Amino acid sequence: MNKETENSDDLWRDLIVFFFVFLFCYCAYRLKQESLLLNPKNQAIRQHSKEVISTFQMDLIKVEDFQQLQVNILKLNSKQYPKPGDLVKIKYKGMFSNGSRFDSSFEEDSTIEFYAGFPGVIQGLSEGVLKVPLNSLAMIKIPYFMGYGVEAHGGLIPPKSNLLFEVYLKSIISPKKYPKLLKLKKSEAIKLDNLLVWNLKKGNGKTLNYNAYFYCNYDAYLENGKLINSTFLKNQKETFTKNHRVYKLLKKAFKNKRLGAEFIVKSSPQKNNEKILFQNSNQSFYFHISL
Repeated sequence: MNKETENSDDLWRDLIVFFFVFLFCYCAYRLKQESLLLNPKNQAIRQHSKEVISTFQMDLIKVEDFQQLQVNILKLNSKQYPKPGDLVKIKYKGMFSNGSRFDSSFEEDSTIEFYAGFPGVIQGLSEGVLKVPLNSLAMIKIPYFMGYGVEAHGGLIPPKSNLLFEVYLKSIISPKKYPKLLKLKKSEAIKLDNLLVWNLKKGNGKTLNYNAYFYCNYDAYLENGKLINSTFLKNQKETFTKNHRVYKLLKKAFKNKRLGAEFIVKSSPQKNNEKILFQNSNQSFYFHISL
């Protein structure tokens, strides 16, 4: 009986020793793991792994190359698309082709606005947003020649950088019909062959030398008031010479005009070689011109 008791005591002692040895080894293992996790080198490796996973996820939605502008709709919430000249507001995240971010407005819940299809932002973004529906999320893939080009930008964008822009289109504001066109009276116009001219403001500067060059802002509208071209939206006057396509079409309306003049010209439908001016060559155009 005493021998059986001694054997039982030995068994319990062995179990207790095994338990404490196991507990000691487990604690030592956990301490070592935590030490490895806190090691800066290992943290860098973990971060790199996350970036690799992120890049892999980006590759799933990217097309094969950057030969042209590509727009992939990630979340479709509308069938309404902006038109050239519409004022759009977007949230965006700008990334390099490997998926690493260089700019974002999502975190700050802010937006930027610009005229779709016109300069003001990089070409790829301005043209790409035309293919993004309202309240929808899209990925715009922009080749470097439609981005920041062959030069570095702002110390952040390297030369020839292909870019990705994740874009949420928040609003579209379409311009109303040009109000001055609606108030024009044909009886107040000056007729010059196939042109009608309404003088809105006389210039007080020097008479322009049309044999050299001059600077000019203009908007071009269809008869229904739809904007089809604008240097006002580009916020940059255009250089006119005697060979400029608009000047050639409206040459007689420019005669004797002074610097500072403002006027509207209606041009009859274009004929022959003048059809290259705009696609809608069978319609009349209004030009709002400021010298």
